[in-house]
Amino acid sequence: MVKYTDETTLEKLISCSPVLEDLTIIKYTEDNGKVIQVRSQTLKRVDIDQWYDRLYGIVIDAPLLQFLRIIAYEIKNIKIINIGLTVKVDIDTNVLSILDPNDLTIRSMIRDFLTGISRIRCLVSSYATTKDIFHYMKLEPLPQFCNLSELSVICSISNLEMLLNLLKSCPKLEYLRLKLVDYEQTNKTEVMSSTVPPCLVSSLKFVKLLFGCGCETELTVAKYFLENSTMLEKLTLKTDYMEENVEHIRQTLHAIPRCSSTCKVVLL
Repeated sequence: MVKYTDETTLEKLISCSPVLEDLTIIKYTEDNGKVIQVRSQTLKRVDIDQWYDRLYGIVIDAPLLQFLRIIAYEIKNIKIINIGLTVKVDIDTNVLSILDPNDLTIRSMIRDFLTGISRIRCLVSSYATTKDIFHYMKLEPLPQFCNLSELSVICSISNLEMLLNLLKSCPKLEYLRLKLVDYEQTNKTEVMSSTVPPCLVSSLKFVKLLFGCGCETELTVAKYFLENSTMLEKLTLKTDYMEENVEHIRQTLHAIPRCSSTCKVVLL
């Protein structure tokens, strides 16, 4: 929470700390440092919160990194040069919302960013970030997230088909945490495709669904995973409905045929 006179001040402070492992940067005040450059051979955890001024970029070069969290609502570029293979990335940015379909430079930047995090183990994506990834997917294919075993996303009920397309890029996914929202107030649940992502057949073991946008929507999504997930061990559904609705959901879930004979359904 320091006001820097130029961009190199913070960069030098980090690079000159030879045993630094945990770094938190909170930008509440405007300064001349528009780009945060984090370059370190020892860092294991980086947490960046940018709340005040427009941030033009973030550069991460930390090969031992295990956790990266970025909150930045107005940002033009995130460049991932090197991060650990087992890193967990928690991101809440609007870096993709500036995407102009005709701006090849921006599309290239986004492609490089997604490629930079494509080897991570765990991804937590906010509603804004998830929505923007879906926006990008309409223009270009996503890279394969071949090491991703855990995915946590917040998704609109109108983008369920895009969610399945995202899962197709996660062939080794084992744990999915999905929060379904209706911020856009579409009152329309998109029909989920009959094309099943490979991870549902080969690797997905745990699904946790957090809902609050309609009983039938919840049942539609839960039904899809129960009927199509071959390896599923546990499906957890968390809802805040009245007891009579909860009982209806419980009875309906019990009657749904399950692709995995060992799957346990938990209603919270």
